[in-house]
Amino acid sequence: MFSDEEESFNPGRSSLLLAATTAHAMKDSFHDALQTYLTANIRPPTYRQLALFRNLDSDPKLKEKVEKYLHQLSVASLVSRPTSLSKHIMNISSARSTKLLEQLYSDVIQGISGPAPYLAIDASTISDTRPVAMTEAGWTAFQTGFLRSERPDLAANIWQDMEKCGFTPGVSMWTSLIDTYADLRDSRQAMLTWNTMLKSGVKPDTLCYRAMITALFEDSNAEAALLKFKEYHKSSLNKSELGILVYNTVLKGLLRLKRIGDANGLVEVMGKKGPAPDLISYNTFLAYYSRQKDFKGLSGVIAQMSSVNIAGDVVTYSTILTALLNAGREDAASTILSLMRKQGVKPNVATYSAIIEDQMRQQTEESLLAAFNILDKMEEDNSTMPNEVTFTSVLSGIYRNQAISRERAEELKSDIMARMKRARISMKIPTYHILIRAALDSQDPKGHLDALALLGDMERQGLPRTNTVWYILFAGLMYREQWEVAKVMVEKMEQSGHQPSPRVLRLVNDIKEK
Repeated sequence: MFSDEEESFNPGRSSLLLAATTAHAMKDSFHDALQTYLTANIRPPTYRQLALFRNLDSDPKLKEKVEKYLHQLSVASLVSRPTSLSKHIMNISSARSTKLLEQLYSDVIQGISGPAPYLAIDASTISDTRPVAMTEAGWTAFQTGFLRSERPDLAANIWQDMEKCGFTPGVSMWTSLIDTYADLRDSRQAMLTWNTMLKSGVKPDTLCYRAMITALFEDSNAEAALLKFKEYHKSSLNKSELGILVYNTVLKGLLRLKRIGDANGLVEVMGKKGPAPDLISYNTFLAYYSRQKDFKGLSGVIAQMSSVNIAGDVVTYSTILTALLNAGREDAASTILSLMRKQGVKPNVATYSAIIEDQMRQQTEESLLAAFNILDKMEEDNSTMPNEVTFTSVLSGIYRNQAISRERAEELKSDIMARMKRARISMKIPTYHILIRAALDSQDPKGHLDALALLGDMERQGLPRTNTVWYILFAGLMYREQWEVAKVMVEKMEQSGHQPSPRVLRLVNDIKEK
């Protein structure tokens, strides 16, 4: 369920926890085992669990029970940490990981409504036998995860399961669902969800209005969006500290539809009655004028920012940089750095790296050249020399860039590797994880070959190939339907003596069965 890097590890405590869990299993005392596990606040590494199971081979029934206990205990431990649960769900939310997400969700439902429940539906139903409760954040994460995995049917099942279990979703979960329909540009479904929410007695909050207005604008239904905004403006929520989010959403929607007059009118109202335009408001206008290649408009926004003492951020400077590049300005990078200094912003490694990452995301030849120009500027000053994070952003961007040929990509990668060598920077395990994922996520039909080359480089560097890297590799190869390659890599992993974690083992079994 977890990667090796996520596991807390203390050899002595892990051994004691495994021994205590076994003892509780022998006494059929799961709830005591659960209390002990939660108190320990650690998760024994997979290889130690496997060693325990081997020692219990002589007693198959006890072995099976201990395996079941440890699996349920790990589920309970994860649910007890809502932030970690949400993060884990997002990590396995993709079409290639649906089985893992389904299994985790099934485990949680079994823990709540199975024959031997140990999880509470919410905080109000916590008891001695159900000391851990699901939260709305957890339900929301599952819903988002299934939709990200292109399984709306499973997302819909969550609402049925919540009703069966007696859980009433709050406004944040309804908001999350509307946000999802906004991403899909399905304002009709978003509005149906809004109306169903109102019928269930749940009142929208500021973030819910923002989501609904976004959905309407994204589906090019501006008039309905403005009506919804008018409704929000008349409500008591209009004075909320989060109100600026709604106003910025309307500005973005209006400018996306090129309704500059209406957008300017709204900003004027904001300046007089509040909420006052913030950095995001100004960045929204900069993005609009950049798309229109309107340098007079860009200059006007920058002047307004200076008049109200709002300094730009990475988005500001990257947006202006893009506009200059589109205008064919060869001095674009130097101009941006000059502007930053005029605004009292001293460029540092983090700022430079963020601008480079933003440029690499745009996947154009111009943005690629800009990223390398910024890289050159960084290398001119010892105080801003690029670090591993900087180079990782560039490399992962190269793997994902569809605007360049493989030959050009190889030239650029060689350039970056040469720069790293000069800077005496070597890639660490997390960097390889990012790059292997980027190679497999790319649209390049030969992207899996890049991933295999990176894995081979790890081997030559003597870096351990963890469960995380094997999981990324196998999941990526399966998604690409490179079954024969996957089988070869499974064999290579097994020959290396690596002990796969349960989630890696599930992928291995799927590959072998293909």
